[in-house]
Amino acid sequence: RIHRPGETLCTVADIRQWLKDRNLSAGGNKSELIDRAIRHDPQVKILSVLEAKQKDGRKKVIKPEVFDQAKAMAASVRQHPDAQQLLSEGEPEVSVWGQHDDTGLLTKCRPDWLRDGICVDLKTCGCASPRTFGRQVCDFGYDLQQAHYLNTLNSAGIPVEVFAFIAVESEPPYLTQVYILDNEHAAMAVRRWHQVMCDLYECQQQDRWPGYTDEVELPLPGWYARQYGDLA
Repeated sequence: RIHRPGETLCTVADIRQWLKDRNLSAGGNKSELIDRAIRHDPQVKILSVLEAKQKDGRKKVIKPEVFDQAKAMAASVRQHPDAQQLLSEGEPEVSVWGQHDDTGLLTKCRPDWLRDGICVDLKTCGCASPRTFGRQVCDFGYDLQQAHYLNTLNSAGIPVEVFAFIAVESEPPYLTQVYILDNEHAAMAVRRWHQVMCDLYECQQQDRWPGYTDEVELPLPGWYARQYGDLA
């Protein structure tokens, strides 16, 4: 196939075809092919060469398909009217230090996007439907993150009244949704977060860091007794 200008050559076959497209010799081993391609066009993008430069320069090189995925997700976010409005002004990744009033513990947050009165957090997900993303909020503690961010920002003198999640799917069709936790669940998250901070403070004061339980006896799942309890 004909390679587009600027396209990264990932395999030996890609390099050979690139050379053939330019009426150059496509014979030899991989190193010879790469040398020939670079001599013809020093700007040619060859994945193995980019990866080698990345190791030397500590820069991260991503594969073309990952870059295409990121571009599609970014385009989806920009095209969503609510997300577009949220990101129309403000600053990205602002580091803020605050304090938990009840314990005096220092806290820190780094919002994805911060504007007057609004904190925005971008989340990738497999499915952005309300039900599925709602489960993801519970599984990964996004509600506690919201409580932590809001407390930190407000205690630092940055009043924030709205916390919005922008959920964008990482697979086609890369749908984007904007969500705000309802007042009831947001209040529950705040109470949970305060308890977590108090527990952390107590652990620090006592230098005691418990695991899952202090119990020694191990209960097995309920299905075990139902399946094997009647055996003689």
